[in-house]
Amino acid sequence: TDVYADPDDRRVFLEVLKKAGSVYSYPIVFKARNGTRLHIVASSHYFSGADGTVQGVEGVLHDVTELHLAQEALKAANNKLNLLSSITRHDIKNQLMALDGFIQLSSRAITEPEKLRDFFLREEKIAKTIERQIDFTRDYENLGVKDPVWQDVAMLVQVVSAHLPVQDIHLTIDCRGIEIYADPLLEKVFYNLIDNSLHYGGETMTALQIAAEPEGDTLRLIYADDGGGISAADKEKLFTKGFGKHTGLGLFLSREILAITGITIRETGEPGRGARFEITVPEGGWRQKQGPA
Repeated sequence: TDVYADPDDRRVFLEVLKKAGSVYSYPIVFKARNGTRLHIVASSHYFSGADGTVQGVEGVLHDVTELHLAQEALKAANNKLNLLSSITRHDIKNQLMALDGFIQLSSRAITEPEKLRDFFLREEKIAKTIERQIDFTRDYENLGVKDPVWQDVAMLVQVVSAHLPVQDIHLTIDCRGIEIYADPLLEKVFYNLIDNSLHYGGETMTALQIAAEPEGDTLRLIYADDGGGISAADKEKLFTKGFGKHTGLGLFLSREILAITGITIRETGEPGRGARFEITVPEGGWRQKQGPA
């Protein structure tokens, strides 16, 4: 009974088997020695001896954990895509209405160069906002398209940082050998975090760090910089679509990418003492690679 994630599942399974005589692809959740939950389908039946009496139960167990995780991720991705397409349509429609308003104002200010120049600048800004929103949908439409995969966090950070100007920043990676199960767009999460530090960390920022802290069955990945930090007022809005001084889309997308496989992210730094992001990976969503990292 120790292998069952819920001990009561064994009793229910045996009751179903006794009533039906056999089961096919019966779902069970086991718990491995390391605490990982394993999703199993069982096909079993009673077998009898030569005298016709029941001698025991035999069957086959199939580990479908990867399939289960992929199905859950796909379901989450579909829900998020439906939500985002609705939000984006609304946002672009609002921008187009504003653009139409300024075009009408421009047509009435043909003989007023100063007003016309101001209207043109506003129209250009709106056009660029729409362009950013369309570019964002290109990234977002790839969310959940491919199955989640196991990814080495340290290697991912090294690859991402190689494409950013961090040569004057001390980068510490303390998560060797840690793999997490996430959408293939995971690299964008670390790209956005490092890029934000470089943009907003300030002139005092000299270091970036990412570390892994196992906590029971879950894992915390800590990303931190030693820059200016994030104000208390901004913390709650950080992951809101459109919030920010740049595009306002990077951290929103990062949160959505992580959420596909049940990973959460929050900012826990102290204003003035650097930004600090905690990424919490749920049970079954991380593992330590065997052998040398």
